[in-house]
Amino acid sequence: RFFNPQTGQRLLSHEEAEAEIARLKSLLKQQGIDSD
Repeated sequence: RFFNPQTGQRLLSHEEAEAEIARLKSLLKQQGIDSD
């Protein structure tokens, strides 16, 4: 992971971003919240 010291934000690669989105979506589904 890259770290941007100016903003203090981690910069995700495209693959990491896609994986994070998929993980969050699965968490929402587990909670019974299904949104596109």
